[in-house]
Amino acid sequence: MIRITLALSLSLCVPLSAVSRAAPQTTVQDYYVSPPGTEGLEGNSSSALSLNYAASRVQQVDDTLRGVDLQTIRGLAFRRDFNLVATARLDLEIEIAMTHADFASFGSIFSANYKAPPTTVFPKQRVTIDWTSASPLRPADYDAVFPFVAPFAYNRTDALLWETRTTSGKTGAGYLQDWYAGVPAATVYGPRPSDLGSGCTTPNGVLTHLCSIRSTNANSVDFGFGVRGGPSSQPVVAYVGLTAVKLPLLCGVLEVNPLLGMSLGTTDGNGGVPIGYASAAWSAALVDLRILSQAFALDPSQASGVAISNGVLSRVMRSPGGATAYGVKRTYAPDSATAGVGTPVTLSSVAVKYFR
Repeated sequence: MIRITLALSLSLCVPLSAVSRAAPQTTVQDYYVSPPGTEGLEGNSSSALSLNYAASRVQQVDDTLRGVDLQTIRGLAFRRDFNLVATARLDLEIEIAMTHADFASFGSIFSANYKAPPTTVFPKQRVTIDWTSASPLRPADYDAVFPFVAPFAYNRTDALLWETRTTSGKTGAGYLQDWYAGVPAATVYGPRPSDLGSGCTTPNGVLTHLCSIRSTNANSVDFGFGVRGGPSSQPVVAYVGLTAVKLPLLCGVLEVNPLLGMSLGTTDGNGGVPIGYASAAWSAALVDLRILSQAFALDPSQASGVAISNGVLSRVMRSPGGATAYGVKRTYAPDSATAGVGTPVTLSSVAVKYFR
């Protein structure tokens, strides 16, 4: 049996045979985001260039992918700026090319930035994007997806260069991509967690567990846990593990094979406990580590006296935070898809996801 003790006054017993059937969370990551560590971090600005100009040519060179497990790239995706909403559906013609580049010598002359002839990975075609409603998530999902006609073979030694050539855009339609103008904040966050199931209903709603993984420097990573929608003024604990279970339990479902537990404190009058962080030393062994967590609260409204939250599946970021050299540059021509010279190079980046 596994015994879970809550607030020193309640024990929950779970058959070990049920827990042992859980499989480790070992799925392989099928994408990388750039700039690194920004999957859960909204950019500090927005960019209209690739999608919202009548015509444009944009080159972005990425030096953050060298050596990573990204031998082939099968597509890329952009996400919208959270703060702005488009006025109408966007129909445009866009072409995407990809090649290798030298990050140090990257400049404003488009053709001079190619280390090899560029490969057209997304042939010129008309696409429709519907960003006419506000994103419910901050930052938004990477939902402007461009699948390649054939995988691009990335040598993982040079910087990666991608280029968009856009015509027939709708100027002023508001199709603004999430953009990091200058160096992003030193704090980076892990990928957005995934909810597993739903929590029990309480007098304040549904007990919802929250998890956040962040890193503020090169030497540590912070694991944060909290709840909302729980019973008022009641103690809460969170349990953390590396494997999942699906075991009906009391008013909910046990989602986590627990390895350790921790007190989150007592809920406020609205049933919430703000996310609180605990630090651990950064280690390369943590990269892409998947952790599962779930909260339990004493709840007099439940027949059992206990409410169970949803489970949460989270993953540690690929690189820690702190002040590091910024590895993305770009240049662009805001009025022509065939211009030979772009603007002066800046250390900046639209948020992009590369698919393996």
